[in-house]
Order: sequence, then structure tokens, then C-alpha cells
Amino acid sequence: MTDFNVGIAIREIRLRYGLTQGELANGICDQTLISRIEKGAVIPSSFLLMKLAKRIGVDVNYLLNLAHYSNADYVREVTEQVDRMLKEKSFEELKEFVKCERENPLFKSTEGEQYFLWLEGVCAYYVDKTPNIAIQSLEQALSKRETTSKSKSDIDITILNSLCVILSEEQKYEQAATLYEVLIEEVDIHPSLPFKLKAKILYNYSKVLINLYIYDLAIAICQKGIKCCQQHDSLFLLGNFHYQLGFLLSLDERYQEAMVEVARASMIFSIENREDLVAIAEQRKTEYTQKLISIQ
Repeated sequence: MTDFNVGIAIREIRLRYGLTQGELANGICDQTLISRIEKGAVIPSSFLLMKLAKRIGVDVNYLLNLAHYSNADYVREVTEQVDRMLKEKSFEELKEFVKCERENPLFKSTEGEQYFLWLEGVCAYYVDKTPNIAIQSLEQALSKRETTSKSKSDIDITILNSLCVILSEEQKYEQAATLYEVLIEEVDIHPSLPFKLKAKILYNYSKVLINLYIYDLAIAICQKGIKCCQQHDSLFLLGNFHYQLGFLLSLDERYQEAMVEVARASMIFSIENREDLVAIAEQRKTEYTQKLISIQ
């Protein structure tokens, strides 16, 4: 449980102006996060406090003086906010956040330096549109690694995956594939690699292989991704894997199997309320049905 003062102050000022938690949170964070802050269950980062202070019209220093941070809680809150921004692709907000937190003494360790170099690389690519600087930042981040040449931490693997994604988007598929081969080994041997990171690596690698026309291996990677999702009882990227597998099977004119895969993808997308992807999957299923009829 965190110090309650800042949460009480935010709640009192919010109520004074007749704001709901949703109105205070709008465009800044989730309403549930405001609720947790007001209850003292979460310590907001200085970046979030700055945004909330502007919303309620008080000096951010007033809120900062009320916040008594424990290092572990603060770092956890920062990483949770970064995860949210990355998930929502809020890269402009992320760049502002990085600028605000970059010189925080809590992140002056080698690990903290590596973390922020990674984020700066992501911002350089998606905000500044400077791929060379982005790649340099990511490579510099990797040079800060504290693991051995044979072992990799979660952040090492995350940075490598970001580097692979950028190389792929820059159509440097062979370079990306070489790095993905390293990452695939980590998927198999790393004892605590987060499931979603595993799934992202497998899915992105399959896309690179398609661009290199290495279809058999791409099929195997998609099947591995499906198995990974099933083992973790998760729909995360499962529909994408089935759709991609269906596409690959259609390239080999295995239309019956392709129809089954895109039908599975359509069902999963429907469960996830991703109607745009349902429409795409259904269109593919119709195409494969027509091709199957034409060759019979």
C-alpha cells in the first residue's frame, strides 16, 4: 500500500470542481487507475502527476510534495505506463514521457540506461521517422547488457525484437531473419520469458519468412505459435496465427486446409470483437472456397 496523501488531494480537488473520475482520466489514463490512485493503491509517476495537475489546475509541485515514493512502487508504475503507451501505440505520449523521466535518479543504473535507450529508439523510429538513429539507439541499448554472450534477459530479448521489427519494416528481411533465429532459440530455452513476448517473436518471424519466400519454415513457426497460445490458454495473436497459416497453405494450393484455418481465425476475431478482421478472414474463406471448386 502506498502513501495516501497524493490520492486524497487529487480526490478532494476533483470533487471540488465536480469532476467524475472518468472526466479526470479522459485522454490521460484509465478511470480505474484514478480510482486506485485515490485509494492509495498506486503511486503515480511524475509524468502522470504533471498531466493530472494540468487537468485540475494546480501546480504539479504541490502534488509532487505530497507523493512519498518507494523506489519499487515508482519503477513499477513507470513500466506499467510505458506498457500501456506501447500497447496503444501512443508514441508521441511515450516520447514526452521518456523526456520527463530520463534523468530520474531511479533509472541511472545500467539496466535503467538500457531501458531508456530502448524507448528512445522506439520513439526515434515511430515519432521522428529516423530509422538509422532508431537502430543505433537499440544497438547501443544492447551494448549495455549485463548478461553473458550466451544468456539474455527479458529486456535484452525485448530490445532485439524491437530491432527485428524495425529492420523488417525497413525491408531488411535477411538481417531481421538472422536476429530472429537467435530469438527463436530464446523462446525455446528461456525459463521465464513472458508469453506475449514469445508470441510476438513467433508471429513477426513468420511474417519475415513470408517476405523471404521461406514458406515451409513460416508454416512451422505459425504452428508453433498456435501451440504456444494453446499452452497458455490465450487468444493473444491466436487468430493472427491461424489466418497467416491459412494464407501460407493457400500458396501451396492446400485450399481445404486453408479454409479451416481462416475459419478458425474468423471465429477467434469474432470472439475478440474485431469485426474488421472477421470481414477479411471471411473474404479469404470465400476466395479459397471458389479456388477449391475451380480445381475439382
